[in-house]
Amino acid sequence: MTIERKSQFAKRINRAPSYITELIKHGRIVLTKDGKHVEVEASLEKIEATASGANPAVSARHETARKQPARKKRKAVDVKEGSRQHYERETQALKNKSKELNFDLALGKRFMVSDVRREALALGNTLRATVERLIDQTAPRLSVMSDSALRKQLLQDELKVLRTVIKAEFPRAMRRLKKGNKQNA
Repeated sequence: MTIERKSQFAKRINRAPSYITELIKHGRIVLTKDGKHVEVEASLEKIEATASGANPAVSARHETARKQPARKKRKAVDVKEGSRQHYERETQALKNKSKELNFDLALGKRFMVSDVRREALALGNTLRATVERLIDQTAPRLSVMSDSALRKQLLQDELKVLRTVIKAEFPRAMRRLKKGNKQNA
């Protein structure tokens, strides 16, 4: 007869010590007389014997649960519009929606309208500034170029720069929005 501590037995069967505690509560582990150690062979046999629902106590519990009638779902009570209950429900729904919005704000899933408007204006200003820069820097160079292939290449290069600037600005705007959200929370 092999005897082990509960934690050693848990490792033996690849389970957490809390699982061993549950098995003890359900009488599926054989303990020594002092109750501090596990009799390994007897416990393994008992676990195996009760694994498939063969434990009569468990079977009886499941049988009584099956015989009990299922709980009926409560139906929503029809409430007349204009009644006190109607307005209480409306008030509670608004409170719940407000809490949900506050959670979303705290998690960074939603943002304040003023912050979004500010960032949209900033993105628009960045776009306008980069387009103006594109015009100011390429117009003089385009006017002196006679080869259309070189003009096309110059415009493609400048548009690539413009695209890079705009693409980089969107993540920055999101970081600023999230940073502003954390400061407001």
